[in-house]
Amino acid sequence: MRSDENNMYRFASVNSREARKGGIVGPSTASTGTTESGLNEITLYTEGNMGSRLHETRHGGQHSRGTINAVTQTSSFDAEISAYRAQYSWKASLSARTLDASTVNIADIQGRTNEINRTLLDNGHFPLGVQRTNVTNINQINRGLINNMVEVGNGGITGGPNYLLWIYALLR
Repeated sequence: MRSDENNMYRFASVNSREARKGGIVGPSTASTGTTESGLNEITLYTEGNMGSRLHETRHGGQHSRGTINAVTQTSSFDAEISAYRAQYSWKASLSARTLDASTVNIADIQGRTNEINRTLLDNGHFPLGVQRTNVTNINQINRGLINNMVEVGNGGITGGPNYLLWIYALLR
């Protein structure tokens, strides 16, 4: 990132007013404007831990090398695997909520046909069937794990209902 002459990189807290104003709800690397000198400003929004900083710093480096694009928010499985492995390397542990979409009834898991799941989602909890996966070996961080990572959220629709979201559903 140091030799990137077109971009200026900086850190910010994912919990900051700036992040909330920009619609940032979790750790991410994003384009946040242009500096006075005309450089693209790339902000690495992190949680208050070194693992998160290492993960997003990996994405900053990937952006500077052109393997992802923080402006258009395009990434890849390989980029996420690399970033999660950097995060894992800090403490030799990683925990993620996962669910294999091919094994469930989507209407049921989203609470459309299951009142218990709808109540759980409405209260910000994970629906039945979601597991906590504890990574104990760096080689467990692969496409399967990344593809099955989930979070509860409203998909950016202010005031909208919560759903179970597959975080990396659009990656190729």
